[in-house]
This record gives sequence, structure tokens and C-alpha cells, in this order.
Amino acid sequence: MIAALGGVDNISAVTHCMTRLRFVIKDDQLIDSPTLKTIPGVLGVVRSDNQCQVIIGNTVSQAFQEVVSLLPGDMQPVQPVGNPNSRCVALVRGSSMR
Repeated sequence: MIAALGGVDNISAVTHCMTRLRFVIKDDQLIDSPTLKTIPGVLGVVRSDNQCQVIIGNTVSQAFQEVVSLLPGDMQPVQPVGNPNSRCVALVRGSSMR
């Protein structure tokens, strides 16, 4: 999945909510949507500006943990974002939110 998103260096942040992995992407031209859609467990892909949402469904928490385990150690967890009905857990790279 990370390779189809343009590699680790193309990911600024990753979050998840109830059914989707949400990636903030540096260069959306590097995203390979057809490949993302062929990954087992991926139900769909939605792209908008510098974001790519990978629809996973009820197993999104496991997918999120797997993705996070493949990302570099300088991605640090931050507090959940969003309203209480759609809380997401965010990971951001060092100073990307400053």
C-alpha cells in the first residue's frame, strides 16, 4: 500500500476513522490508484487534492496498525482529531503540523 501511495517519503500524515485510512500526500501524481484497488481488503479509493482515502471497512484498525508499523520511527502519534462522533487517531511527521 505504501509503495502505491508513492513511498514513505510521499506520505505526510496518516489517520484513520471508522472505515478509512486517510493519507495526506505530498505529490498526488505518485499515487497508483489501480494498484491500491487490487490490494486484498481495499474496498475503494477516494482522492481529493493532497489526500487519499483508502476504504477498508471494519478492519481499518488492523490495517492502520500494519501501515504504521511500516512507517519510519519519526512519525509520532498525536491526540485524536475531529468531533466525538468521528474521532480519528493521527500520526504526523515531526514538524509537518507546525
